[in-house]
Amino acid sequence: VTRDGDRFIAYDDSGLFDTPLPDRALVERALARASVLIVDSSTAPPGSAGVIAMAIERGIPVVLDAEREVPGSTVVEDMIAIADHPILPMNFARHVTGAQQARDIIEALWSGSRSAVVLTDGANGALVRGPGDEQPFEVPAFAVAAVDTVGCGDAFHGAYAVGLARGLALVDRVRLA
Repeated sequence: VTRDGDRFIAYDDSGLFDTPLPDRALVERALARASVLIVDSSTAPPGSAGVIAMAIERGIPVVLDAEREVPGSTVVEDMIAIADHPILPMNFARHVTGAQQARDIIEALWSGSRSAVVLTDGANGALVRGPGDEQPFEVPAFAVAAVDTVGCGDAFHGAYAVGLARGLALVDRVRLA
């Protein structure tokens, strides 16, 4: 656990940066069957921003898991700029926007093309903004005795995507997640 309270897991995912996307025909066939696309920006292969754009053009919502930059690349920022459901942990969102206050961060990330912006903050819950919301609102976290947080972000993104596919309202998707 780092000084600022974040956890850090040592791993090597460098091989993923050289993994090519499948050919366009396969991507298009997959998107034709998709109701939601989840993209983990830190392990997405080159060209993933193009897949996000293709999904959005087809009306497929894109849930973006963005929690760190790719050194020497703007690919994560590019994906954040176009995804319609970016979900970022608070500390990374501070880094990306340069803002410190949660409401300023979510305002910096908001645009008219978004369907939602979600900032996760562990036991503090989430700050959320959707279309028509003049101000972001808080969704409290459930009180739990956390033993290990490994995989929490992935579970959150997956549950959010399930709620989105089921047609749940924004606050209900975040509560489910």
